Amino acid sequence: MPNKVQRAKLFLSFDALKGFQEFLRQEERIVVSCRSLSEDEYAQLEWKIHMVKPHDIINIIYFDGEDYIKLGGMVAKIDLVSSKTIQIVDKIIKIKDIVDIELSETY
Repeated sequence: MPNKVQRAKLFLSFDALKGFQEFLRQEERIVVSCRSLSEDEYAQLEWKIHMVKPHDIINIIYFDGEDYIKLGGMVAKIDLVSSKTIQIVDKIIKIKDIVDIELSETY
């Protein structure tokens, strides 16, 4: 058994530059200015959210607790009932944090 553990350690990822991956993730963030929605904008946003389906390509602006971030990609999953979240690629975002959606194309 010890040989298997030693062998497994050989295949662990090697991070030669400590903190470099975190730096890259921070550089990928597109921070946009804060905005508040009018009643009409909120109604339009709600309509857009209900139009989104899995496999749609979208761009959204959402609040991540610190900043407003712009994110684009394919919708992996959307749940408007229980968890009220949308998953874009591997990022899960609460619907209530979204302030804008642009629908692109569908596959």
